[in-house]
Amino acid sequence: MEGEVPHLFERLEQSPVVGEHRLWLGQRGGAQDRRARQVELELRALRVELQALRQAEELGRLAVNAVLARERHAPRGQEPLCWLLLNSEPVNDAAAVRQVLGYYARRWRVEEFHKAWKSGNRVEERRMQAVANLERMVVILAFIAVRLPQLRELFTEDSAVKAATLPKVSCAGVLQKVEWQVL
Repeated sequence: MEGEVPHLFERLEQSPVVGEHRLWLGQRGGAQDRRARQVELELRALRVELQALRQAEELGRLAVNAVLARERHAPRGQEPLCWLLLNSEPVNDAAAVRQVLGYYARRWRVEEFHKAWKSGNRVEERRMQAVANLERMVVILAFIAVRLPQLRELFTEDSAVKAATLPKVSCAGVLQKVEWQVL
């Protein structure tokens, strides 16, 4: 329709390509789900104003930077990777867009930390009476929550380094004595 504002996704698809980027995409789920692979992305970016609405009431505008990262050549039977990222970081050139992409790609490390901290360590179930004891427990459990995903990533087959190339080592070869004793 005439006068209709195009959707954000459409505007990004019509914008020029600002660069390309390659990244390692880890496996998700089992063998039938997404397999690990190297992904080649096409990058587009725009500064846009979003119109906030509540029902029919206009609430104002919000200026944001939008990045569209879309996989060019997905393997047959695999859904192409497509990220639409709204952020406040600059997106003036390919390097800036890659920086935003790097932040987003690392978000799963934060999710893994929280999962290990809350579920694996059951940090929310700890009931300490003294603040000092609570602080010590939280620090110890945070340390464990950081190290466990690191170890898993180091020794999983779909990590960037193949498991076949890793030497067979004991935990003492990866962790200091006090670290493996705490774990």
